[in-house]
Parts: sequence; C-alpha cells; structure tokens
Amino acid sequence: MTTYGTDTRKCACCGHSSEVNVLASTSSFGSPDIDLRPPPLHRFTMDTWVECCDQCGYCAKDIRHAPEQIREIVESPDYRSLINNATPSLVLRFLRTSYIHRSLASHAEATHYLRIAVWAGEDAQMPDDALNTLRVNAAEGYKSLRSQGGWSRSDPGVLETVTADLFRRAGRWDDALELANEGLLADVNENVRKVLEFEISLINSRDQKVYKVSDAIK
Repeated sequence: MTTYGTDTRKCACCGHSSEVNVLASTSSFGSPDIDLRPPPLHRFTMDTWVECCDQCGYCAKDIRHAPEQIREIVESPDYRSLINNATPSLVLRFLRTSYIHRSLASHAEATHYLRIAVWAGEDAQMPDDALNTLRVNAAEGYKSLRSQGGWSRSDPGVLETVTADLFRRAGRWDDALELANEGLLADVNENVRKVLEFEISLINSRDQKVYKVSDAIK
C-alpha cells in the first residue's frame, strides 16, 4: 500500500513556499528491473522523489536545503532551458536535479538522477530517440564513474550490469557487450553472474526490451 501527504516547503534558493507531495509509506512486491528500477508499488512513486519550487524551478530531494551557489546554477541558461520545453514535466524535474549535482561535481548523484529520468521518460512514452539519448547519457555517466573509481565496489558487477543494460536498451550493442563481459571478470556473486550472462544473451539476440532480475535468476 502507498500513502501520500502534502507539506509546505520554503525554497532555500528563492524563499518562496511551495506545496509538495510527500511519500508517507509504500511497499515493493516482486523483482526490480535489471537497471534496478524498483518493483511496484515503489516504482510508481517517482513524483515524490524530488521536490521542485514552483517559483524559481529549483529541484532537490528537499528544497529547504541548497548549496551556496544554487542561485547561480538555477539562473544559468542551461538550467532555465530545462524548465519549460516539450519534455514531460517529471523527466525535466529529474534532469534539473541531475544538472545541479553535475554542476557541483557530484557525478554519482548526477548520473543516478539521469537514470531516474529514463524511467520517468519510459512511463511518459517519450519517443525512442529521446529515450535512447537519455539512456546513453546515463550509461556514459556510469562508465565514467567506473573508470574513476567513483562507484562502491561492495557490489562487484552491479555497476557493469546497470551500465550494460542502459546501453542495450539504447541499441549500443558493442558498448553493452564490453561492459557485461568486464562485469564477469569481477569477483561477482552467483546471482550477479546469472544476470550478466542473461544480459549477454539479450545483447547477442539484439533484444532491447525491458527485463527483470527475476527473468535471469530462475
């Protein structure tokens, strides 16, 4: 069961008070997708994952808090371009949050919100070319994190699995295969190995559909 509430938040960027939706409780039943999108019911609560000020457009997990340089970031032309355009509004919220983290050199968080923007775009049935651009941007972000050691190595093979899946869904077969094979070279557990092997079979079949972890672990 999922329950919601509302609250009033004072924006740390402009001082305006906005009413935001708050997730009071939810639950998850079933398997996550291979790119780790959570199962229902949690997967359908994305509209509560970031808050946005309806005055200045600042987006964050909690708009009551902001870095010192937030006004400069929010007033930049690149950020303003993410406020009103033809992209679905929820996708834009995650893209703005990602942009802020990237501007602060918080690359792991920036890429995390890019991946969530992909999920929001899938739900909004964005055109394939636009979705694939988001997927590739997120995958390239994870690939860069991997090369820089910016991902926790407590879960060997997980980063490679997520990145390979994003590339596969975008039809970037060579990149997807490279990451999946590299994941198998890590000291992965049995379940991660099964998912990576399943991912490789999908790549070789040129299959771009979404799959769950449970499809690989039977």
